[in-house]
Amino acid sequence: MDETWTNVGPFTIFYTNSCSCAVSNQCTRPVGFYFQTDNIRSKPKITVPGLVLGCYAIDSLLLSTLECFYEQECVKLLIANYDFDIVGLVRPLNSRAIQIQPLRNENSRFYSNTTINEIFSQLFVEDWINSSNFTSYYTRCAPSKCTYTIRKRFNISYMLAIMLGFYGGLSTILEIILPPLVKSYLQQWSKRKKKIRLDNPTNLTIGKIIIIVLFRSVQIGPIH
Repeated sequence: MDETWTNVGPFTIFYTNSCSCAVSNQCTRPVGFYFQTDNIRSKPKITVPGLVLGCYAIDSLLLSTLECFYEQECVKLLIANYDFDIVGLVRPLNSRAIQIQPLRNENSRFYSNTTINEIFSQLFVEDWINSSNFTSYYTRCAPSKCTYTIRKRFNISYMLAIMLGFYGGLSTILEIILPPLVKSYLQQWSKRKKKIRLDNPTNLTIGKIIIIVLFRSVQIGPIH
């Protein structure tokens, strides 16, 4: 009996016994080749190393690795099944595509099992080369002059300006507040003084009478 292989398209959401795309975007399942009669939940008959199926297409890409493309046999497997189950519907690969060689990681800082997400975070850069030459930079710019500003606090001029500003503000505040306060105090003092006089009328009257009596009882004789 001849065997026919086919692939499984991406799912938007799928569930397993241990992971659910409804709560995590890290859910994955292996990618491979299936019989057309297989159920959509079936395990692949041939698994492609490093490639996984995620919740969305972008998750499948970022969570996969390139380890299949470092192995000659895996590359041949992908080429051989390029037109699986769709023979005659797509153009056959040209001779150059058939001669594709696997990747080599001798001079790469990324391992074959490094996720594409990690490689992407490093911008696919193998090595950052930084060379700083300030002399050449200065010569290239050739500035005519350089100016800079130094901001200092708590020096003599700064403290003097602060004190003058504080004095001016305090003077203004006192000019506004003191006149009403003094006026109010004088009014209260005047009312209190009048009240004291009204509370002691007997003493004042007796004192005046005594003075009048004393002056009337004194007789001044002729001066010889």
